[in-house]
Amino acid sequence: MASSLREKNKQRTRVAIVRAALELYIERGYDQTTVSMIAERAGVSPRTVSTYFPMKADIAVGPLETIFSRLQTCIDSRGRGQDTLDALESWMQGEAEIGDETGQNLVRRAMAANPLLQVVERERMIGAEKLIAESLIEEHRLSPGDIGPHLLASAALAMTFELWGHKHVKEPHLDSPHISDRVEFIPYAIAMLRSAEQSMITNLAYSPEARTS
Repeated sequence: MASSLREKNKQRTRVAIVRAALELYIERGYDQTTVSMIAERAGVSPRTVSTYFPMKADIAVGPLETIFSRLQTCIDSRGRGQDTLDALESWMQGEAEIGDETGQNLVRRAMAANPLLQVVERERMIGAEKLIAESLIEEHRLSPGDIGPHLLASAALAMTFELWGHKHVKEPHLDSPHISDRVEFIPYAIAMLRSAEQSMITNLAYSPEARTS
């Protein structure tokens, strides 16, 4: 019970820091925002900010890090008979249930106003694409050089963020949908990915490399 309370308090502190940083990145710009400013607005010490986020740029992608960490957990903990796309669907459904923890409009506006943060965000997304692709490669016993799993992983993330309404716009509409508002489209997205996965398997089976191996 005490451990659970500590985790909730840590999460509240983390969210407060992220929201404070995003607001300041929008108001002042990334370069002009200091850790001390973030700490003051979040109501914590600068040391606490640095403990949660060693690098200032990490704060902006903090929500993404948390989301992708849960994706890793879903892939690693999938049960017998569950494949990568089952794990992906569980992840999407789980994120919809959690809801908008940080405020996606803040994230979108902060990213749009600060190109450097877009670079950091893209790096994290490449890591998530790699995670999905490696799971598909292992599942289908493919070569790391096969392009199919990487294309499918890229499509999976693109679909996810389309459901999330995650786009870089300076003045997003306040009612921009979150994935929790589009739960009914998740099975449709997974069905499209399964069709693409089947096409990938078929094409690999009839590729020149497969015929000569």
